[in-house]
Amino acid sequence: MKKIFLTIGFFSLSCLGETILLTAPFSEARVEQNYLASVQLVIPPMVADAVYRDAIAEDCRQFQDTIAKYTKQLGTGQVQDLVSSPLPYSMKGSYEAEAVFPEQQTFSLQENGEIIIKHQGLSLALDWAEADLLQGVLNPLDGVRMEKSLSVIKLKFFRRDLFCSFLNKKLKIKTDANLFWKVAETDQMKSQRNLELLFREVNPVLSLERGDKLTAALVGRSIHLITGNPEFHANLKFKSVDYIWNLLFESENSLAKSALWNTTGNGVYLQSKPAVIELSGLQ
Repeated sequence: MKKIFLTIGFFSLSCLGETILLTAPFSEARVEQNYLASVQLVIPPMVADAVYRDAIAEDCRQFQDTIAKYTKQLGTGQVQDLVSSPLPYSMKGSYEAEAVFPEQQTFSLQENGEIIIKHQGLSLALDWAEADLLQGVLNPLDGVRMEKSLSVIKLKFFRRDLFCSFLNKKLKIKTDANLFWKVAETDQMKSQRNLELLFREVNPVLSLERGDKLTAALVGRSIHLITGNPEFHANLKFKSVDYIWNLLFESENSLAKSALWNTTGNGVYLQSKPAVIELSGLQ
C-alpha cells in the first residue's frame, strides 16, 4: 500500500557556524557551510497522524524507562530483542520507522542569489550523545539507512534505540550533499558578457599553430587587452591574467579548455566543497 506523506512543515533549513567561500566566474560570496534540517515522519497507511505519533512517543518512553531501570540486568540477547521488536501500528515484522527529507532544496542568499543543495551520495555519519547499548555487537550504521525515493530521501531506522535517541535529539545524523551556487541574474549577465568577450578573442589565438609557449604568450596578451575593454565588467581581483587563465584552462600549465567553454550559461555553479546537512529531530 502507498505510504501517506505529510506535507505541512515538510522541511526546515537553517545555517550552522562554519563558513565557506562560494565561487563563480567573476563572483564570490562567503556563506555558512553547514545546514540543519528537520525531517518529516512517514505515517503508515490507514493510521491517523496523531495516533502514530503518540504511539511512537509512548513506545520510546517505555523503552527508555526499561533501559534506565534494568540495563544492568539485561543480557545482550534481551537488549537486541528490545531494539528490534516491531513498532505499534507499523505492520512490520521487526522494528522499522521512516522519515523523509527533500532530495533538493533551495536556500536564498538575497542579493547574492541562491544556494541549491542536491543529495547525490547516501553516506551518513552518526553523532550520538548516549552510549551504544550494543557496542561491539551491532554496527549502529547498520541500524539506519538512507534511500532515494522519487524527489525525497528516505531515512529508515531499524533499531529502537537509534530512533528514540534521534526523536529526543540525542542522535544527530550528518550527510554530505552537492552544493551549487546560482548567482544573481545581474551578476550572471555580466559574467556571460565577460566570457563572450574572452571566448571571441582567445579562441582564434588557440587555433594558430605557433607552438604552446608562443600561443600561451599570445593568449595572455589577449586577456590583458580584453580586461581593458569598457564592456568588460569585473572587480580588480578578477581582472588578473592568472585568475582568467585558471577560468579558461584546465591548469596554469595547460592550453586545454576548461569545462566553462561548454556551459549553458544558466548561472548555476557546482562548488568544490560539499554542504554538510545535519538531521536533528522530527517534524
